[in-house]
Amino acid sequence: MKKMMMLLLAMLSMSLSVHAQKMSKQQQESAMMNLFARATLVNGKFAITREPITYYDYWAATGEKAHGPNTSVTNAAIVSDGKKQKMVNCINKYFGETIVSLASSSQITEAQKKIGLHRELGENSIAGQGFFLVMTAEKYKKYKKMYDDYRKGKSSSSRSTSSSKKKNGARSTFSSGQKRQLSF
Repeated sequence: MKKMMMLLLAMLSMSLSVHAQKMSKQQQESAMMNLFARATLVNGKFAITREPITYYDYWAATGEKAHGPNTSVTNAAIVSDGKKQKMVNCINKYFGETIVSLASSSQITEAQKKIGLHRELGENSIAGQGFFLVMTAEKYKKYKKMYDDYRKGKSSSSRSTSSSKKKNGARSTFSSGQKRQLSF
């Protein structure tokens, strides 16, 4: 009985420590930048994320977990409208300007017809489970180009030596305390 109690306490301790883990700045930065890689332009009017926002995306943007212990962070985030808006606000604050907003049902419908969306289908909803983010075509093009340039630079610098990395000034993009402008 004593061994069983010790085992139970050890498992509870591990569970709590895993649940309490924080996301690193690198993980957060990567998740934020990947929004541009995961979006697609629709008729040149707006860009939309091709798949629903996940619990991992929500966690990266807000710093808080919205999923339970038995829910994968890769599942579509099923959260309240207030939490959706909180995520949008956090992303826009992260970048220092308004970049994303919540996709409307008409935008989701148009995107589904034109490009197709990956989603977890709900029985009565074209949007399925979860939610999508949109950005204007101009913002998408601007930040997507910066993201692509950054990825090209990052992949070439990863092949070079650490001394050339220092020479090229390779560092974390958002490490300064200033507004988080993409300055790849």
